[in-house]
Amino acid sequence: MMSPTIHNGVFVYRPGDDSWRWSAGMFRLFGFEPGEVVPSRALIAHHLTDADNERFNQLLASGLSGSVPISRLHHINAVDHRRTVVTTLTLLDDDDSPEVHGVTSDVTTELRAETIHQTQSDIARAIDSHRVIDQAQGILMLAYAMTAQQAFHLLRWLSQRHNTKVRVMAERVITAAGETVNRSSPDSTAVDQVLSDAVIRPTEPTTSTPPEEIGDFHTEIRTEPSATTVVMHGVVNLAAIPSMAQTLISASRTHPRHELIIDLSRVRHLASAGMWELAGFCRKTRQRRGQRVTVVSPEAPPFRWPEFEPLITGRSSIKPDILTKSVISGRSLSLAHVGYSP
Repeated sequence: MMSPTIHNGVFVYRPGDDSWRWSAGMFRLFGFEPGEVVPSRALIAHHLTDADNERFNQLLASGLSGSVPISRLHHINAVDHRRTVVTTLTLLDDDDSPEVHGVTSDVTTELRAETIHQTQSDIARAIDSHRVIDQAQGILMLAYAMTAQQAFHLLRWLSQRHNTKVRVMAERVITAAGETVNRSSPDSTAVDQVLSDAVIRPTEPTTSTPPEEIGDFHTEIRTEPSATTVVMHGVVNLAAIPSMAQTLISASRTHPRHELIIDLSRVRHLASAGMWELAGFCRKTRQRRGQRVTVVSPEAPPFRWPEFEPLITGRSSIKPDILTKSVISGRSLSLAHVGYSP
């Protein structure tokens, strides 16, 4: 029987008399010693699966049609073991007796090695990605008193909302958390501000389903004959933004002809990511849906409020990319840079 180190075989097919000539290597690719069997189309078909047999027939038909040299990847169920091979054909067109010349190369070892390498790389990337996401979950759990499941749901919502991979969003959270190490005694608001700035890096907003509401943030909706008021209470930190976004969308869609009043006067803290969300929602609701939106400002303007306030309140028609610039993480940033697009 053949040695598994044989890699190539050569054959000639003459359609005139349906005859085949095989090199010694070709016999061994099929698991035979040279001269042990008579090469034939039936013998070849016996050692191919139905799918591979169809591929070989297509290859042979292309070769007989006079096409340029053509190759196919297929398998051979040899006597000793299954092989993955590449067969290349070319036509030598003699008017009296045309011949198809072919070369079959065993690429089983090469493909197996490549597959193992790719699998190992995929596993390594998956493990590393899982580690990064786990670390970000831990940061969110500590910052917002969340469970692991709630932290992951928040990460996933943010990644969908900002059209960013979960791993990338997790890396932003980790990097932002590292910035708080240099603060002498960072309080929860300072930590939230750093994390909130991090998640609104350059992105494209999309629609996503919010996770479970976290913390003391809550809303009340008051409906009058011509207006719907959404009153927000408490702390609108990064964890509360999904709930806030869903509430605003629901209120707008329930009464699309009402004036929508967003009352922020009872909000004690409003994260930059929350202002980014409000700016996008207000602009879209006014310009695309034609609904009137009135915003009651917080009693104490939150950090970065002057930058977002013109779009949130509708007092400015200036495009976001030339709006007043601010400094986030030591860099000059406009609303366009942090991901808002009109």
